[in-house]
Amino acid sequence: MDNKPAALLAANPIGKVPVIVHHTADKDYAISECAAICAYLAEVHPKAELLPTHDERADYIRWMFFAAGPVEAAITAKALGYEPPPEKQGMAGFGSVTRTLDMLEGHLKTHAFVCGDRFTMADVYVGSQ
Repeated sequence: MDNKPAALLAANPIGKVPVIVHHTADKDYAISECAAICAYLAEVHPKAELLPTHDERADYIRWMFFAAGPVEAAITAKALGYEPPPEKQGMAGFGSVTRTLDMLEGHLKTHAFVCGDRFTMADVYVGSQ
């Protein structure tokens, strides 16, 4: 941690990137974690129209959290050379790399966008994984 800039550690004490600091007239807000940054930016910039509509909301939340949880864990496990044995996959938040990625791929085979008929911040985040 000695090689991390002080400003980074002030914004995110574990020294993880990305992290953003949103400066407002009243306060500075530090936001870390990719999904949280995406959701925050969509909310503070509503004119970009990246938030879900009422009908898109359930899929938006589902796929944002799926990408932030099982997909990220599966990709990290694969990069580390780990695949839980079949009898322990129920204990892993992603089950298996193959099942997790198959679920996402299966959804995207039948949907042009992550949640609905238009591009939302969920597409940004899921695509980043």
